[in-house]
Amino acid sequence: MRTTKVICLVSLLAISTSWQALAECPSELTKVEKAVRSGSLQEAEAAAQAVGNSGMCEVSEQEAADAYLSQAQLQQARKIDPALRDARAAALVQQAAGRDKYWRAWEAQGRIQRSRNDFRGATESFQSAINLIALASNASAGPWKNLNLASAVEIAALAREADEAKHLAASGPQAVLVTAKPDRAGNPGGVFSAALNRGAVGVRVPAPILFEYDSAALTKMGEDAAKELTEYLRKQKPNVITVVGHTDHAGSEAYNLDLSKRRAAAVVEFLKGQNISARMTAIGKGFSEPRKLSEDTTYTQAQIDQLNRRVEFDWNR
Repeated sequence: MRTTKVICLVSLLAISTSWQALAECPSELTKVEKAVRSGSLQEAEAAAQAVGNSGMCEVSEQEAADAYLSQAQLQQARKIDPALRDARAAALVQQAAGRDKYWRAWEAQGRIQRSRNDFRGATESFQSAINLIALASNASAGPWKNLNLASAVEIAALAREADEAKHLAASGPQAVLVTAKPDRAGNPGGVFSAALNRGAVGVRVPAPILFEYDSAALTKMGEDAAKELTEYLRKQKPNVITVVGHTDHAGSEAYNLDLSKRRAAAVVEFLKGQNISARMTAIGKGFSEPRKLSEDTTYTQAQIDQLNRRVEFDWNR
């Protein structure tokens, strides 16, 4: 009988301890949030470490603590230097982004890299930000989800930044095509993420499909970019695709219209050669629709010209 009572008491104690653990973790997480609100990075670091070391918190709660800490680091960086040019501020942003739990940290990191003409790094950072937003949009309710939601205006601005950085990375002196990596759920990520609401009627997607100078012949980099887009289109399975060509301001209006249409037609032929079966139309716009650029950029005129020399895609499913 005594043995039975002891076992029962041990069981009840274990259950009590378990419930205590479940109750304590939200309390620890609240401490992190309060530290962020108070603007104390030191307190936020200590509280986040307590969550990680407690052994009582679930993975989602630990991720939320990391996201709060990233938020605190980004806040502190902007206190040091709102423009994030100071080395101490930039180091804090890099730490915050490296946790990969808070999309605004990745966006800030991308803007720092863009200001240094590191367009490859900027593309990767902006696409990481997009992937976190996509993941949060499909996550269950909780602090981490709330921290990584974004408004339609914010998403549109982030998409523009990612598109520009990807194009300039591909067309710069150290040209590289930064491919869009899938998000954590395995869905198309980066500039092809569903979080950007692309693929719908009237939504136009630019791609860094490059051409030989004064020609409609694709460069090797242009072919690689077209192939990446081809893989995405195969997954989208559109019925109708409109390919729109654009040029920079150099040259006459008539010449640019003709060149932009020839380039769009060349992309259509390339897609047909890749067995894209959608009905396709090529349109040339010349320089009549210059690209709408992100705010607070310091692009040179040569970089703006590169961004205006582009091909965009509309499609219907």
